[in-house]
Amino acid sequence: MNYNINSLIQEMAISKTFETCIRYCMGTQTLIAEVRKEKNAVYYVQDSQKLTNISIGVMSKSDLGLELDELIINLIDKFQTHIKAEQFSAEPNVDGRSVKWNKFSTEDVQFIKDSFSLL
Repeated sequence: MNYNINSLIQEMAISKTFETCIRYCMGTQTLIAEVRKEKNAVYYVQDSQKLTNISIGVMSKSDLGLELDELIINLIDKFQTHIKAEQFSAEPNVDGRSVKWNKFSTEDVQFIKDSFSLL
């Protein structure tokens, strides 16, 4: 299936499998989407004043917004260029000040498959 940011976020918003948390990752110096951990301090994204199944880390609220449409627009603005270049993986970059984007490696693909098999 071919996804774009809009359809992917819309699907996450209605998912009943798990809550997706979008938060800033210090290691990669960019946003990540993960299954929400209880320790994550978050705000919940709304769609037409109803809560979705997406949460935003408290430090990312002002960058992303808390309305679903606003979130999608901001994510497209931040990531569409990398997606068009098929660069989906942010390399850990603790000492750098910007993200180093790469295509998925064989290890990345296996990690993703293994992660979903645990759900």
